[in-house]
Amino acid sequence: MPATFALNPSRYFFLLLLFLYATLFVVVCLTVLELWARISINTLIVFSFIHHLTLDVLLLRPASWRSIALDGHHVVVATRSRDPISGELSARTVITPYVIVLLIKQERHFMPACRVLFCDTMRKEVFRQLRVRLKYAVA
Repeated sequence: MPATFALNPSRYFFLLLLFLYATLFVVVCLTVLELWARISINTLIVFSFIHHLTLDVLLLRPASWRSIALDGHHVVVATRSRDPISGELSARTVITPYVIVLLIKQERHFMPACRVLFCDTMRKEVFRQLRVRLKYAVA
């Protein structure tokens, strides 16, 4: 019987992205590039931050993952657009007490679908249950 895990926005992921993008923004500002080049690069950085914020953190885009159904090695991900992503759990999936890097090998796709799940994306006991099921499925 498949177990379904609903995903929620992550505060930890937001803070990590904010720190990384703010650092990148400052580093570009401190370079000796022409002003127009720094403005162009920083504009791209801001658009990239907004893209990742709405896709992976706030889960507002159609391609955002809303829930994960796990049945042994088989995984089905429900997105906001109602287009499911299904495939096999990759052996390269990383499982730690606070972060899961979930890799799903799909048929007819060269690269696996990948998402980072922090421990605040679901309740503590549910996140633990997901980790245990993934560890047994990967092993």
